[in-house]
Amino acid sequence: MTTPKNKDTRPQVGEETQSYTLSFEDYLAELTRSLGTINKERINQAIDILIQAYIDDKTIFIFGNGGSLAAAHHMATDFMELSLKIKDQLKNQGREYKVRALSLTPELFSYALDDGENPDWAQSFVMELKGRMQSGDVLIAISGSGESPDVLRALEYGRDHGAKSIGLLGFRTGGKAAELVTCPIVVDSNNYGPIEDTHSALLHMITGGFKRRIIEQPISKGGI
Repeated sequence: MTTPKNKDTRPQVGEETQSYTLSFEDYLAELTRSLGTINKERINQAIDILIQAYIDDKTIFIFGNGGSLAAAHHMATDFMELSLKIKDQLKNQGREYKVRALSLTPELFSYALDDGENPDWAQSFVMELKGRMQSGDVLIAISGSGESPDVLRALEYGRDHGAKSIGLLGFRTGGKAAELVTCPIVVDSNNYGPIEDTHSALLHMITGGFKRRIIEQPISKGGI
C-alpha cells in the first residue's frame, strides 16, 4: 500500500493571500520556508552588477510602491552608510557614491498628467528617471507582485536606455517584472507579509555583500 503524498495546501500561483489569514505559527513557517528558497547565485549576480556600476561611476536607482517604497528608502540608506566608511577612498579618487531612492511626490503626479487632465500614474517613476538615468546605471525594483504598472514602465524605460536592473520580487513567478530585469530574485510565496520580510532580508544580504567587497578589496576607477 502506498502512502499518499501530503497535499500542497499553499495558495497556487495567482492566488494572493494576506498576512492576517495566517496564524502566528503558520506565518513563521511560511517565512522560514520563503527564506530557505532564496537563490544565492542570484544574490551574487546582483552584487556583481552593483560592483560594476561602482567601478564605472554609475548611479543606482531604487523604487517600489507602498511597503516596497519604504524598503527602497531603507536599502538606499544602507548603501549610503558605506560612503561614510570609505569617504577618504572616495575623496582620493574624486568619485561620488551615487544611490537614489525614487519617491512618488505630488510634483511627479502633476508632471505625469496625460493631456493635462487625465493622470497617468504609471509614468511616475519614468518621470524621475528621465534626464537622470544614463546607460549603464542600475535600477533596483522592489515589488511583491511584479505587476505594478509604474514599476513595469520604469523597468521598460531602463531596458530601452541601456540600464541594468535587479528585481526583488514575489508571488513565485515575479510577475511581468521578472521578464524585464537583468537579475530577478523571486520569493517563493503568495503572501505579502513573508514576501516583504524576505525582501528585507535580501536587501541586507545584497548591501552587506556589496559593502564587504568594497571594503575588503578597495576598487579604483577602471577596476580593482
